[in-house]
Amino acid sequence: MGSSRFLKINLLTVAAVIAAYVILNSFGVAWGGYCLLSLGNILFICPLGFFQRPSLVEATTHTTLIGLAITLALIALHGRIFCGWICPIGIGLRLLKHDKGNGRGIILVFSISMASMLITSWILGFPIFCLVCPIGIVSRIIASALAGSLDLWSILWGIIIFAVITLVLRIRNWCGGVCPLGALQALLSPLKILRIKVSSRCTRCRICARSCPLGLEIHEDRVIDYMSCTACMKCIAECPFKALKPALSSPLSSMRSRG
Repeated sequence: MGSSRFLKINLLTVAAVIAAYVILNSFGVAWGGYCLLSLGNILFICPLGFFQRPSLVEATTHTTLIGLAITLALIALHGRIFCGWICPIGIGLRLLKHDKGNGRGIILVFSISMASMLITSWILGFPIFCLVCPIGIVSRIIASALAGSLDLWSILWGIIIFAVITLVLRIRNWCGGVCPLGALQALLSPLKILRIKVSSRCTRCRICARSCPLGLEIHEDRVIDYMSCTACMKCIAECPFKALKPALSSPLSSMRSRG
């Protein structure tokens, strides 16, 4: 399966998620804004949106805690799949042509990103990342459209943010260390069950590492690489020996590596 086919599947997945939200919202089964989703009595909220607001943490309810626990559990089990298959910046990342990535040291960079964002938000008393979060901007536009209005400010701000990430920060740098949402997903995913399995066909040619948007060396089967992997499947599409394939593993096996 080539990269173009994976991209088509990716775009169809995004369309299906948006359609499901619109349908559920239309029938009153679910409602929400750009940072939260209410499904029945359970309130799901973006973990970053939650932890950036000390006042929200203090006023939390049991339904919010249940939704938050489910969200964090899903992240822990699936890793950065949201980055690779839902986030518009992550989708753009797989389209890049590049010479090398920044796989080494990525978890340290993510840790710094998370800590900086939280400390800044607590000091300013404002969820600073929500202001520039790409998926949040897109969600605000969708939410306003469902409410019967068009948020022109969010559209203009979205264009500015996407331009900054693409032209100034570079998408690869954003997804490889700057984005706190990607950082949260990576840091919570040492137990992830979705991973890229390396077969005996692997020749250590490193074509997968060169094709990986983040420069991860999946063929080395290291925990740090699986934690950072967005499951974009580009390495699978580019491997000439068909030595890689997506697979489910138990949380315990995900903790092991070959060194």
